[in-house]
Amino acid sequence: MLIEGININYLGHSCIKLKNGIVIYIDPYSIYDTEKADLILITHNHAENLSLNDIERLAKEDTFIVAPESCRENLMQLKTFAASKENNSNSNKGNVDNIKYLGHGEQVNLFGLNIIATEAYNVSFEKRFHVRGAGNGYVLELMKETGNMRFYFSGHTELVGEIKELLNRVGRIDVAFISVNGTDTMNAEDAAYACDIIKPRYAIPIHFVPNNDEVYRFKELVNTAKVIVL
Repeated sequence: MLIEGININYLGHSCIKLKNGIVIYIDPYSIYDTEKADLILITHNHAENLSLNDIERLAKEDTFIVAPESCRENLMQLKTFAASKENNSNSNKGNVDNIKYLGHGEQVNLFGLNIIATEAYNVSFEKRFHVRGAGNGYVLELMKETGNMRFYFSGHTELVGEIKELLNRVGRIDVAFISVNGTDTMNAEDAAYACDIIKPRYAIPIHFVPNNDEVYRFKELVNTAKVIVL
């Protein structure tokens, strides 16, 4: 689908592809898309979010990767980056400098995009799949002549306090990609409440089981955004 010139594709699980002159993948996992990436964002080090096979297949010589520190050991197993580390190469091909590790609140500018790492973790005892500090959500701020456009990727998180502060910290969100499965991320009620707090123009659920009622309840409960199920 197209939103203000940005091509958006949901490729399953937690993977989103954005295209607007540059090609961006978030958490590519077992996808069939073969278009090379300019930028890959990784939210955390679980196998279905940090897929070395997918990254190897999508990466070019000058692809940048943004990830939390918890992903460092895994990413160093990438063939191109491991070779660069071993040879202390100063060339850009597979250079480890192309991997940017961000902690919560940290940011980096790549391709004219301001990328901000946000909190993403579990708070419920029965959902301790994602510990605090190990994973990221992201805000991508795209500079356009008609005004900045912000995308929010929740990552695998429950309704944590930092989400409630997001609007004040980064400004209005245009498109929010919210993990909604009720098992290790937000359920429909919490995800809808999160949207009502941050007030995106569009809300797109991800990381849900197809034909699961959770995502359709989410759509019914959101009051402040147009919900699009891709």
